[in-house]
Amino acid sequence: MNTTTHRILMVLAKTGGRGLTGPEIQQRTGINAGVGHLHLMRLVTVGLVTRTRRPRHPGAPRRCLYRVTDLGRAEGRQLELLPPLRARRALPTLRSLVDRHATPPGRGDDSSPPDAFGTRWPHPVLLRNHLLGGTLHRPIDKLEALRLRERDPAVDTRARTVEAHRGHVLRTLADHGLVEQVLDLSTGVPAHGVVCCAHVALEDDTSPIPVVYVVTDKHLAAATRAAIGDHPRVGLLVANPCDARTVWRAVTRLDEEHPRRLIHPGRPVVLDALTISDLVPDPRRLRAVLRAWRATVREDSLLLLAGSPDPALPDPLPIARRAGWQRLPGIVPLPSVIHAGMDHRTRISVLTTGRRRSSGRTA
Repeated sequence: MNTTTHRILMVLAKTGGRGLTGPEIQQRTGINAGVGHLHLMRLVTVGLVTRTRRPRHPGAPRRCLYRVTDLGRAEGRQLELLPPLRARRALPTLRSLVDRHATPPGRGDDSSPPDAFGTRWPHPVLLRNHLLGGTLHRPIDKLEALRLRERDPAVDTRARTVEAHRGHVLRTLADHGLVEQVLDLSTGVPAHGVVCCAHVALEDDTSPIPVVYVVTDKHLAAATRAAIGDHPRVGLLVANPCDARTVWRAVTRLDEEHPRRLIHPGRPVVLDALTISDLVPDPRRLRAVLRAWRATVREDSLLLLAGSPDPALPDPLPIARRAGWQRLPGIVPLPSVIHAGMDHRTRISVLTTGRRRSSGRTA
């Protein structure tokens, strides 16, 4: 999406469901009418914007009204939250990745929500925090949750079911000997005790399992550091989780200045990507992201996926299959305590890069 198309999408998104006519869009963006029409047709073709004809009044020209769709709102949110994939920025040092001495703002509980995320859109992590009963969210995240509840009154139950299922999946995979290290993409730890984060789910394992959280914002990183505390085997990286090569190079780098790394490039890794479809709503782009991660991690690595709480967003499972990921046979953890709230959107799918058979005791 180029700059002109992005600008038009942002202007339409600000109006919500009211929509704008062509001349109104031209006035707000300053884009030539002919050029703006071409970009509007592109947005309509891919389903990010709808076009409806307004009733014609006597003596007035017939106008079309353009409204942003739910997928368009999600696409705009993704463009705001994540930097471009090919942005040339200095990689974060491993020292900043494992530094535990910086004092984050606020306390370890969720009593100090951030107020400057630098985005005009709801953040998927903070939205989920609100759905789970936490307080690490902003008014815009709460409004998005209210919109979802209007469409699906059971969205809060679905969110709690996914979190309960996440912990059970990780523990079951660990029991089968399939978890050596975890890279949590776009999930983060927005509030201690609200999200079933990976290092908490795996803390009872006999051998310490390293976990690295990849978050999209420095303020979310501060809240994540507060929740992590002084855990020796947990790291944090502020980066674009969709940029597989950049993230992998940052978490696996090893040199004389930084002799310690948390993710070993020669071992399989579990990619916890439950919220990846919220960050990448476009199916073609999501397939490219999942294909890039499949080409980056070692063979026999695992991918955890779940549907978005927003029913307007696509199911990531068939997209992951087209990207080359396969279902892991023999791992179907469905405990009866949470089975009642399960459906196709709350069920976590475990996929692998290759044919890998599980070993160990069955959950």
